[in-house]
Amino acid sequence: MTVQELLAAYATGQRDFIGVELNGVDLSDADLSDVDLSDAFLNGVNLTNAKLTNANLSYANLTSTNLTNANLANANLSGANLNRTNLTNTNLANANLVDTFVEDTDLSSIIGYSISITVEELLNAYRGYKRCFTKAEVVSSEEDDYVNLSEADLSGIDLSGANLRGADLNGSNLSEANLSGADLSGADLIGADLSRANLSGADLSRANLSDANLSGADLSGADLSEANLSGINLIAVNLNGVIGFYRKMTTEQLLVAYAAGVRDFTKVDLKGAKLRNADLSGANLSKSNLSDADLSHASLRNANLRNANLRGANLTFANLSGADLTGANLTKANLTDAILTDVIGYTP
Repeated sequence: MTVQELLAAYATGQRDFIGVELNGVDLSDADLSDVDLSDAFLNGVNLTNAKLTNANLSYANLTSTNLTNANLANANLSGANLNRTNLTNTNLANANLVDTFVEDTDLSSIIGYSISITVEELLNAYRGYKRCFTKAEVVSSEEDDYVNLSEADLSGIDLSGANLRGADLNGSNLSEANLSGADLSGADLIGADLSRANLSGADLSRANLSDANLSGADLSGADLSEANLSGINLIAVNLNGVIGFYRKMTTEQLLVAYAAGVRDFTKVDLKGAKLRNADLSGANLSKSNLSDADLSHASLRNANLRNANLRGANLTFANLSGADLTGANLTKANLTDAILTDVIGYTP
């Protein structure tokens, strides 16, 4: 069947096109609501902006199909093959995705789709080799009044956009997991293995990540406000654009983050920190609390220290050349033999 034949038949009221072969055709902007394309072959079809509300696409082959901005609200996609399909901004509200294949498919921007799944159902499906639970709302099992996934092996799982708020993931294995955009606020992740996990854009505010392994993880854009980060492994972590990471930091966390390429430490609390000989050249420490800190012999070349609290700080022999000290509190700070060449906002 050709595209023209399909559209002409649809226009006359026909809706049954079970098993039709339309590989690689262009059906962009087509209105095919209520159509029955179950078992159809739609490999590589362009369905950009198409309307497929209430459509039956069960067991259809949609490999490499382009469904960008398509509307599949209430569609039946059970058993369909969506491997490598483009689902950018696709509306899947109330769609049936039971046993749908989504290997190598980015589900991060789909609209309106979520699934409620109990801990027991999640673990059973995972043990049955299902790995994709995008935008799932994980709820407690009958025997628990909270989401208990402590010590669970969930390596490589896809929980992007999932709701795991307040979940117990203590000691869990989430290595190489996709948790991008997931809500993990208030979650217990003590000692969890998150190595090489994708946590970009995840909400980890108030989460307990103490002693967690985050080596090689992607935390770009994640919200770590008020999270417990004591003892975490941050080797080779992508921290670009993280939110709230620096409100409370230890000296070790600061130096590890700096070594990983982070330079923005706005409003960090490092009162009394031992940073002798530390290299913090170019760091943004504006509005940070460095009162009573030992920064002797430290390199703060071109650092942003605007409105920083350096009251009582030891800056002897520190290199502050090119640093911005506008509005900084230097009361009782020791600047003996400090290098102040081209300093901004401060007159020796």
